[in-house]
Amino acid sequence: MRVPLLPGSALKPFTALALLRSGAITTTSRLRCLRVTPRYGARYACVHARVRHALDLEQALALSCNYYFLTVSSRLRDASWRSTLAQFGLTPDGASGSAAGDVGTRAIGAEGIHVTALQLLEAYRRLALLISRAPHDRQLRAIGNGLRGCVRYGSCRQAAVPGWNVAGKTGTIAELQGGPTHAWFAGYAPAARPSVLIVVATPKGTGSADAAKLGGEVLRWMHRHPSSWNQPPSANAAAAPPAQSPHAPGLLPKTVLVRETARQSHGGKRLVKMPLETYVAGVVQGEAQDLPFTAQVAMAVLARTWVLTNRGRHAARGFDFCTTTHCQDWQTPRATAWRATRRTTGQVLLYHGRPVQVFYSEDCGGRTETVAPGYTDGKRLPYLRGHPDPFCLASPDRNWSSRVSNAALIRALLQARILQHRPSSVGVAIAARDRDGRATRILLTPDGGRPMAITAARFRFAVDRTLGWSRLKSTWFTLHRTGNDWIFNGHGLGHGAGLCQAGAAGMARRGASYASILAFYYPGTRIAYLDQPTAQVSLQAALQPAAEHGRRWHIAGSGRCEVRYQGRRPSQVVQLCGPLLRQSERELHRRLRGKVLVSVFPTTAAFLAAGGRSGWLGAAANKNRIALQPEPLLLRKGLLRNQLHHDLLHVVMAGYLRPHIDPCRQEGAVLLLTGESKGVTKTAYKDQDSAAGEPLRILNAALSQARSHLALQQAYRDCYDWVAARAALTGKQQFLDSILR
Repeated sequence: MRVPLLPGSALKPFTALALLRSGAITTTSRLRCLRVTPRYGARYACVHARVRHALDLEQALALSCNYYFLTVSSRLRDASWRSTLAQFGLTPDGASGSAAGDVGTRAIGAEGIHVTALQLLEAYRRLALLISRAPHDRQLRAIGNGLRGCVRYGSCRQAAVPGWNVAGKTGTIAELQGGPTHAWFAGYAPAARPSVLIVVATPKGTGSADAAKLGGEVLRWMHRHPSSWNQPPSANAAAAPPAQSPHAPGLLPKTVLVRETARQSHGGKRLVKMPLETYVAGVVQGEAQDLPFTAQVAMAVLARTWVLTNRGRHAARGFDFCTTTHCQDWQTPRATAWRATRRTTGQVLLYHGRPVQVFYSEDCGGRTETVAPGYTDGKRLPYLRGHPDPFCLASPDRNWSSRVSNAALIRALLQARILQHRPSSVGVAIAARDRDGRATRILLTPDGGRPMAITAARFRFAVDRTLGWSRLKSTWFTLHRTGNDWIFNGHGLGHGAGLCQAGAAGMARRGASYASILAFYYPGTRIAYLDQPTAQVSLQAALQPAAEHGRRWHIAGSGRCEVRYQGRRPSQVVQLCGPLLRQSERELHRRLRGKVLVSVFPTTAAFLAAGGRSGWLGAAANKNRIALQPEPLLLRKGLLRNQLHHDLLHVVMAGYLRPHIDPCRQEGAVLLLTGESKGVTKTAYKDQDSAAGEPLRILNAALSQARSHLALQQAYRDCYDWVAARAALTGKQQFLDSILR
């Protein structure tokens, strides 16, 4: 619920409202779907059924037409889009749009904006109430009709509830290129007067179909048992402690060992083993409690990242961190600090895949400080270079002045043991500055003694420790002597490196997101969620005849079709493998070279860990090896025979393919032979709008970039159409001979 993910098409209702409000389209604007947007290629090809007529906004929303939204969103400016999203509590990740200034692929939630389940729930709550309270508003009515159409005939059909008018929207996204697919369903009922609102987020699976199906099951149960959920909240309901998110071993620790001060432990310094998120919330409370909420959220990410790079700072004394400013100021967290921490649970700041070195100060004075290599293991880090900061110029610490008497200065230098003997007077001069203007070396000239140079940081520490911690607020100062007093005129509060809290507060008040704040102060970095990594090995390695996943492989079958399995014997696979192999050879008029090894995995998780592309694929083939999902699962779905036949054809074909035969022609030929395309509406090959007329490069791109079950089905269907059109012209065998030796 607290993991930020790309919203995918679940964002389209809000983009639609922005389009209508900005005048980019009207409720009757129509556009014919060409499936592939020229501007973005096949990467965002439509997966809905082919529609011959032009779509209006309601139909495009119901069918989740990417072509429609990507095309019309080229007229939508970034500022209008952001303004509408802000009304629903949604904030894009960064501050920049596309080169043309429009919203681009962010309009369909494909990049540039991440939401948690709770954020999406709140956004749809506001939208549902807005639609229900303004039934005569044409724009809102069009969006409401589109959400109802999604359930009646669009991508949310599996969420329908007999007797209940449900409105909703699905979204399927891939968090990273080639990464796991996540799906959303957000829906509410009854559509006219909402009383139920749910958001479902499912990892992997078959995409939006899984999310809509699960959402429908929940809604149907709620419709049948209204008394089980339609109750007022308990008067004793209190804010529970935040749940802890999972953390990957060796990445984010689950707990840290902290030594409390005598004040915090009521007299004795005790060690406390506390959950990571509790420590982060306490740091936000101690270091940032006076900042605006968005700035506190940014500080939560930094505090968590700081743990990664500094854990064990007091290892020699038996604990990780203290609760003073020597590490990070920690105080018992309150509600706002908890809320800021929960907003970013598990998030850290990375640079080229590694946690950043975290520095922050109260006020940089108008320019951040470049961190010297001595503080970063001898490395100059690009994200810690000084740069102007226009957001903290209104801070009360932007400019400061301090008067220190000559006697007080001598006393401070003596207590710090910088001076060994008390002089009658001491001269002070700045010997060196860095490129950002801060003093780095101070030259002291005691009356009657030898000149000596010390670092500006040591000089400032000596003065502040004796005379008060805000006497010299930073090392960015000038000085001159007036009589027996030294006058220091400076800028900022603290060392000025990394994030400037005064500047972060200024950005937050201007409406910047926490991601924008971190991007400004740590340029080139990115926010990432550290979770339990999925162990993956190559399919070739997984199919080697050795023990893996903690179980021993057994072998069944003989001759040219060998079946490996773990646990229960897959009797149906053993019986079908030989006959289906011979059938495949007859259909292709080619004989398998060597033998085929079929590995049947005991669980879907084991199949995925062995290199399966996704949980919604029944098998994966690699040369003469096939990996199958569990036999009971394939039998229950009625897929075992077709799946095995499909992959055996691939195995036989692999030994005879001509050079440069693309995957689309291979898949289309296999579908033509297996008959899996029966029941699919075939497109007339002479129709210029059919898949048969699409260039192969577009079809192959759609096939390779499919990130959901529906997208893959559509890509298979289009490849079949292309192959069927050619086979109808030349004959099936002639087409096979054209791709096989």
